[in-house]
Parts: sequence; structure tokens; C-alpha cells
Amino acid sequence: MDEHEQEKGNRSQRKAFFVLLMFIMLFAAFLFCDILWPYRLTIPSPTGQYALEQRYLDMGGWGYRGRTYLLANGTYYRIDDIGPGHVSWTDDEVFSVYRENYAVSDFTGPYLK
Repeated sequence: MDEHEQEKGNRSQRKAFFVLLMFIMLFAAFLFCDILWPYRLTIPSPTGQYALEQRYLDMGGWGYRGRTYLLANGTYYRIDDIGPGHVSWTDDEVFSVYRENYAVSDFTGPYLK
């Protein structure tokens, strides 16, 4: 095999490596970056001032991967890695995630800024 054919083979191997690397990076981003997850469940508070948003990814036989956020004052506050379901509003300021009660002020309070 001459040098030209060997260099051509090396270029082909490098291209295949980079294509595989890009596929792995895109798969990891899709799996862990919830902004790309296609399913969203929004549960508004009784007055509509706040909302709970659950973003999730259906992983087939492996179940769901999900996250729950509180949307208050135009900002998303991450609550938990739970989704979909298992959340509800008790009243306009109190909500429940897996039977654990939280207040909106737990995430938006002045001491957190």
C-alpha cells in the first residue's frame, strides 16, 4: 500500500471517529439537557399566577426521565427530578410534590436572591 492510499484510509478513520463522537455528544445532550425534552406538562395554580412545569422524556421500556420546575415571576426554579405526574396545588401559594408540601416563597424568597 502506498502513502497516498494510507493517508486516505487515515482520513476515513478520523471522519468515522468524529461522526461517532458527535453522535455520542448529541445523545448525551438529548438525555441530560431538559430544554430538548419534547414532553411538557404545565399545571397552573388556582389563580394562574404561578405554574408547575414538568419536562420529561419517554425512554420506552425504561420509564421516564423528568424534572419539575416552578414558574414564578417569569423565572423557572428547579424543584425536583420527578415527572410526569405526582404534583398538585394545595392552594395558590402551596404545592405538593410526591406528598411533600412546598410554598412558592421557599424558592422565591428574598433570602435566596
